[in-house]
Amino acid sequence: VIVVDYALSVLRRREGGGVRIGDAVLRCLAFADDMALGAHTKEEVREATQTLVAAMGAIGVRFNARKSYYTWSAAAARAAGLEPTEVPGEPLAVSVLDADGRWREMALTSVPPQGVPDGETLDERGAVRYLGMYFSFEGCEGEPWAEQDAYTQRIVNGFFAACALVEPSPQQYKMLVQSLLVSKVTYGGRIRPPPEKILESIRRRTAQQLAHQLHLGSIGGNRGGGDDAEGREGGRQGEVDAAVDVEMLLAPEEAIGGGLPDVRAELLAEMAVDVLAMLESPAALTRAAARPPPRGIGAENSGAGQTLRILREEAGLVLHCKEQRLLDTTTSVTNGTPSSDDVQGAIAHGDIVVPTAWR
Repeated sequence: VIVVDYALSVLRRREGGGVRIGDAVLRCLAFADDMALGAHTKEEVREATQTLVAAMGAIGVRFNARKSYYTWSAAAARAAGLEPTEVPGEPLAVSVLDADGRWREMALTSVPPQGVPDGETLDERGAVRYLGMYFSFEGCEGEPWAEQDAYTQRIVNGFFAACALVEPSPQQYKMLVQSLLVSKVTYGGRIRPPPEKILESIRRRTAQQLAHQLHLGSIGGNRGGGDDAEGREGGRQGEVDAAVDVEMLLAPEEAIGGGLPDVRAELLAEMAVDVLAMLESPAALTRAAARPPPRGIGAENSGAGQTLRILREEAGLVLHCKEQRLLDTTTSVTNGTPSSDDVQGAIAHGDIVVPTAWR
């Protein structure tokens, strides 16, 4: 962390670059040694990346260009005369310190905004992974979150396959659901909630496994088996009984329920905590990221807008942010909803590097 802080301090001395969000400029995201740089042009990204690489190289830390990714938006591709699936003939390259201690130029892995469905690698499918999340500007066939949803499904399937092998007790099963299933699903879900179909499948399969252990009726026959057994027995009445059993098993023990962790409730709680923490952050950039754009500028479709809508519709949580003004003798600054200029500056028309990998 000390080494990375040094590199970030060097980057902060550079002028220019970054993407405006509210009254602040986002230039770099950093968590331990995982970094993501944002800018409006390829050259700005290259200069910022080179600054970080040179700072780290000066103290002997090598940069793995092959495991670092350069990705750009469809708008940036069109501005460069490229199709969304095309990779530039000239990749983004920086000078790096090699294993022999010599500086040489190496290219980062290029990831187009739109991938091809039959691509063998993640970058061929137009996606990158940063801090456990799969990100893509447009994905394959208009599904930018397809990689993340597939990853979530692998987590779910792997969990229930493992449970079938170890046969945990009901109390052990509840602990496993919380620590190995719900925590992993909600980690990514806090950034982008899984589709409704996946969430309901997780809730049902979670309840099915416990119902099988307790020998309950309507949902216990296909433990962890998911949607294929839904409503098979008894037609419509079977579906109703199964739904009742699911809600009963997922209800808190204080409400005479099964006390199973409910992935939907846990996710909503995590999202609410994140939003409240971000709105109270001392960093202007963090506060701006939690606020939706003004109405009429895609407020409901923005990331913050969708999060607040989900909390309002599914959890009944409505946040009222009072506009506050900071006054001095010469000017007034509004810490309220970002202006349209701020929002337009935050739209992803530029280039991004994610993540930078060190070794």
